[in-house]
Amino acid sequence: MKKIKAISLVITMLILISGCAKTDQGKPLSNEEASLSWSKKQDKPFSLVSFPEVSEEEAKKLMKENYDISVTDFYMSSIKNTKEAFSNKEYQWNEPIYRVKGSDQELIMHTFMEYQKAEENLAIYGSLEAIYKFDAKKKENKLRRQSLIIIGEKIASEKTKEGIELLLQKESKTMKIVDSEKVIKKYQETIKKPKDELAYKTIRIYDDSRKAVKDKTIGRIIQVVFNSTGEVCELEMSITDYSD
Repeated sequence: MKKIKAISLVITMLILISGCAKTDQGKPLSNEEASLSWSKKQDKPFSLVSFPEVSEEEAKKLMKENYDISVTDFYMSSIKNTKEAFSNKEYQWNEPIYRVKGSDQELIMHTFMEYQKAEENLAIYGSLEAIYKFDAKKKENKLRRQSLIIIGEKIASEKTKEGIELLLQKESKTMKIVDSEKVIKKYQETIKKPKDELAYKTIRIYDDSRKAVKDKTIGRIIQVVFNSTGEVCELEMSITDYSD
C-alpha cells in the first residue's frame, strides 16, 4: 500500500513538473506576433565587424552574405513610413546612412535618417536599429529588438504635426498593434494637456511589454518625450522579443 502511495506521489510530482516546464515556455506567438519574430539555427558566433557608412544595398548584402539575414519588413517599412510622414516642401530628405557592427554575441544594423530645413537651421533625425543575439547553448541567432526613434526640436510644429500622426498610424500597423486608432487618440489627448504638466515628461501611449515578459511573447512600446517647454521633442517605438 505504501509502495502504491509512493508511486502515485512520484507520478503527481512528475505531472506538476511537466506542467511547470510547459508554462515556462510561454504562450505560443499569434500570427501577428510571429511576423515580428525571427530566428535561425547558427553554429558559430558572429564575427567582429564594423562598417560605419554603407548604402542600403551594401548593408542588405552584408547581412545576407555574411550572416544569412534578410532585413525585416518592420525595418524597411519604418524607413518608408518615416520618409512619407515628413515629405513636404519645407524639409529636404537626405539619403539614409546604414551601419553594420558585430561582436561574437551581438550583431547590430543601424540606419540614420535626416530631414533638413536649411533656412531655419532645423532638422528632424531618425534612428532605426535591429539587434540580433547569438545563443551559444541553443546555437541560435535571434532578432531580439527593433526600434525607431525620431528626434527634433520642433517635430510637432504646425508644419509637421500631421506627419507625426501619420507616422504613428503607419508604425502602429507595422508593429501589428490591433487597436492602432487608440494610439493616435491617446497621443492627441496627451499633447492637449498643459505644457507645464508635460515638461520633461516621457509618456507611453502604448505598452504591452509587461504582459509580453510574463507570457514570453512580443512586447511593443510607443512613447512620447517632451522638452522643457512641454513640446514633443522625441518619439520612440520599439519591438522586443521575449520568447524563448
